[in-house]
Amino acid sequence: MSEPGDQFLPAPARQVQEQQQLRQQAQALVAELAQSPQHSPEFRRLVASLQALGQTAQIRAARAGRSALPPVAAGQAQALAELRQLVAQLQPPRRGPLARLLGRRPALGPTPEAYAEVAARSGPLLEQLYRSQDELRRQQATLGGELDRLAAGQAELERALALATELDQLLSASLPELEARQPLHAAAVRDEALYAVRGQRTDLSTALATAAQARLALDLTRQQAAGLDEQLGRAAAGVVTALKLARRASQAAAQRAAAAEAGEQLKGAQQRLETAASLDDLNAALRQAYAALDDLEQLDHEARTSR
Repeated sequence: MSEPGDQFLPAPARQVQEQQQLRQQAQALVAELAQSPQHSPEFRRLVASLQALGQTAQIRAARAGRSALPPVAAGQAQALAELRQLVAQLQPPRRGPLARLLGRRPALGPTPEAYAEVAARSGPLLEQLYRSQDELRRQQATLGGELDRLAAGQAELERALALATELDQLLSASLPELEARQPLHAAAVRDEALYAVRGQRTDLSTALATAAQARLALDLTRQQAAGLDEQLGRAAAGVVTALKLARRASQAAAQRAAAAEAGEQLKGAQQRLETAASLDDLNAALRQAYAALDDLEQLDHEARTSR
């Protein structure tokens, strides 16, 4: 049993102290077995304690290994595929050879209507990704707790196996002398106590190997959940960035279309000014020209403030 302050010892010193405590515990058990008659209740109690050596640790480790391999968040693949398709709709179409030959300017971006539709459809999918990230983070926390419990169980199993190994060695070493003095008692110690200890050594070794495999599986699952969480975060950030860029491109396209319309109005006003036959025609042409200029000035202001 550890003493107060043992946890502050350096790791090598603490390990040596634990080994000494295990040896002392094993020596005390072997001495009690040698001194207790084989048919006495005390001998039965000692054999039963050897048969139960490390069983609690085995049960705890088995529960920790089985209790959680939670399924990772499902449904992300479909959401990501739909988001990729939506983002692709925001990309301006490529100019063909004929358009390049004719010198047609490429589209700046999606129309406001197209952007609004894509943004509306992307919102629920992004929310689904964020919910999946929350689920993955909860799973990582659960797996972290399971790994801590499994590590504690492994430490108990290792201590129980070390005690069983020490008991096996001490009992085997004590049997020749005990056989010379008390052959029947020695036979009981060999057939019951030593048999129980060796059986527990086998069981504990198997439990340790199983716990190690479970720990690797849990750690791998946690790493996969963390990797998927990071992947979803990058995908969501990419979609949000694409939507922001598309919104700006949509605004630029709308401003460009409005500027073209205002330019056509100004051109028409200029033609009406040149052909005005009356004062009313002249005033109407001037009003059209001023309205077109106001529109162009407003568009220029919007373009400057939106940068």
